[in-house]
Amino acid sequence: MANAKVDFIERIRTLNKSISETEAVRSKGPSEREHNEVARMLRNGLAVVGFASLEDFIKARSSEVLDSIGPIGISFDKLPEKVQIATTSGAVSALMYQLGLRDKQDKIAFVQEQAQKISSTTNSGYELTSLAFGFGQSNLNAETVKSILSNFNIEDPWAQITNIASSLGLAALPLQVSFINATSRRHRAAQVAGADTPQGDILQFVNEAIAIAVGFDFLLSKALKMIETLDPSYLNGTTKVIAKDINYRVVRHSDNKWKEHLKEKAKAFRTSIDLASLSNEAKRRAIIRRQFYIQFDKNGLIEEWVC
Repeated sequence: MANAKVDFIERIRTLNKSISETEAVRSKGPSEREHNEVARMLRNGLAVVGFASLEDFIKARSSEVLDSIGPIGISFDKLPEKVQIATTSGAVSALMYQLGLRDKQDKIAFVQEQAQKISSTTNSGYELTSLAFGFGQSNLNAETVKSILSNFNIEDPWAQITNIASSLGLAALPLQVSFINATSRRHRAAQVAGADTPQGDILQFVNEAIAIAVGFDFLLSKALKMIETLDPSYLNGTTKVIAKDINYRVVRHSDNKWKEHLKEKAKAFRTSIDLASLSNEAKRRAIIRRQFYIQFDKNGLIEEWVC
């Protein structure tokens, strides 16, 4: 089965390689007009595909979490109220939007499948529709991302995403602004014939997209864990999910060695020249202590995380 995180990491790392290592996307001198026009179009295409990769991750990861809730055994009426609304009445508009994208021969089966899931919420063995978050519009915007996380009782979502990214050294600017800028860049690249997306903007987006994806997943996964433990104050909205409550272990390459660090600790917890053994042990410790895990490659780009 496809995994939202694995797919995203593969796509965003490919985007990074495409924009940083491919000669065809680099503009040359004014006399190289033909090459420069090709490079401009390629960069515009990468801007669109890159943003689509982040969009797809946010929607797919949200769907994975919704798929995980039914088997937990928690009754539907105990879920956060906004999740209840989003997966029933709120899903109707998304259903209508998605219906318009499907072929005539697929529409009946599609409606029956989604209606069955919505109806199942009246039973103990329910299945939540995957259409609840992000599937009612052609492109995501910053407010949609905020809404998804707010529905899971996450406090001030964009601020929490930025806090997580900052603690990992991934971003310093408010990531809501980064997402808004990436949205505008994507629309301009797709809709304006003369658009020219700078190579540096795409390189910067690689880091920002990873930061947003990690923060989004950490927060959503923390919310899911609180649902799994049937935390009463979280479920009724008294307790909100915030970044400082999320603990993790991180593996980085420094001084020709791999180093394991605890959250925001400068001193390494473990050091090794063998990444495989260090990462396996770090993951094991994270699982035992109910922490998340994140791993950077030698170039400082995230290549894995585990929630």
